[in-house]
Amino acid sequence: MAELPGGIDPDIFEDLYTSLAGVGLSHVLKRPAELWEIVQLLRTDRAMVRGEIYRFDGLREAYRAAGIATTIVKKLDGIRERIGPMIQSLRKFLATVPGTPAPGEPQEFVIAFITLSPKGRDAVAKWVADPAGSVADATGKIRAINGIVDGYRQALRQFKPVPPPPSSPLDKENRPQLTDRFNAVDRPVEGPLIPAGPPDFMSGGSPTTVIRVERPELPKPPAPKIVEPPKAHEPPPPPPAPRAPEPAPASPESQGTSVSTLILPRGVNPEILAEVRRVEQCRKIFEESHQEIEVWEVFCMVMLDAEATKASMEGLLKLKEEGNRQAFVDGALKLFDRLLKVRAQHGKFVRELRAYLATLSVGTFGKETTEMALGFIVASARGRDRAQTWLNEPSRYKSEAAGRLEDVISRTMNYQTALRMSTDGN
Repeated sequence: MAELPGGIDPDIFEDLYTSLAGVGLSHVLKRPAELWEIVQLLRTDRAMVRGEIYRFDGLREAYRAAGIATTIVKKLDGIRERIGPMIQSLRKFLATVPGTPAPGEPQEFVIAFITLSPKGRDAVAKWVADPAGSVADATGKIRAINGIVDGYRQALRQFKPVPPPPSSPLDKENRPQLTDRFNAVDRPVEGPLIPAGPPDFMSGGSPTTVIRVERPELPKPPAPKIVEPPKAHEPPPPPPAPRAPEPAPASPESQGTSVSTLILPRGVNPEILAEVRRVEQCRKIFEESHQEIEVWEVFCMVMLDAEATKASMEGLLKLKEEGNRQAFVDGALKLFDRLLKVRAQHGKFVRELRAYLATLSVGTFGKETTEMALGFIVASARGRDRAQTWLNEPSRYKSEAAGRLEDVISRTMNYQTALRMSTDGN
């Protein structure tokens, strides 16, 4: 496992690394942001920022076509409106403080680092309120921060966080688990760290999962053969024997696949995506038969008893296509009976877990996203075991639980994006 240099806090390093990626993303959103703005946004909405970065890294050129959330832009505007005047005053003040880096990347890192913590923002407020009387105090602090920032900038050139594996939401035992938190880069980053524009598609960033389903290439017709007329006194050649017609190549539609090219967001496992799509189909069945269900219940039923649920759903969908309403409703009621067993087994635990997760500082997300994230956690035996550990000692594991929930929410957002893309392509 790669270890960060001494004195480098892993959480602060990861926040700075993510913030740099956020600056690049802001150019894609056509709303350029300064490093301190992304740092502030990350402190309150880390999972949203990370999720959008993962989504862009997975989609790249197709990102804009997939639909860009405007929430980040609105929140950045709010941050600039609230804190921007204070940062402008801070820049003017730093020009009078000995030892402050000249305007440019080093100074941007100093400003971002100062504003990382509430204590730092309080110090800035005092400095700009009394510039003349604060120079001596600021000089010592800026000198210390310069040394710290230099260490982080060097580490950012040599290390990078390890992204969660594609299967992390489910934590199935037969899939790889996250072990290392950081890796040393193959070649140290050279040049500026703060992006001055959108990420370069040709720079060889993180891999993109691309699944291409294309029509099979038809054979080219043979070139016309020139037949010379028979020579005098020679019998004409016999006509060619008729050839049996060749079977037409199977179309993608006949194979149950889409003609469109599907680009999956980073971290989306096609196998799990198929299960999530089945969850959505199952929820629609229960809507039509008017059963009240919760998302986590369907996740557990679909993912813990995949084959039986798949067979039941295929039968129900066939009955629906045939217009056999009564048989469809009867089958849906039988499927609901199986869901009730899941509810009886895990209902109390999930109610306690949902209440605990609501106390964690992970930003604000829509109900659909949070409920799907809860379903990912509960549908895994390992996820339930770890969540039970959180509930047994809620204060001790609050930080771990918040980080874990952020990762699951980020992945959930990617699966939601993949579901929308597949729906649009059909």
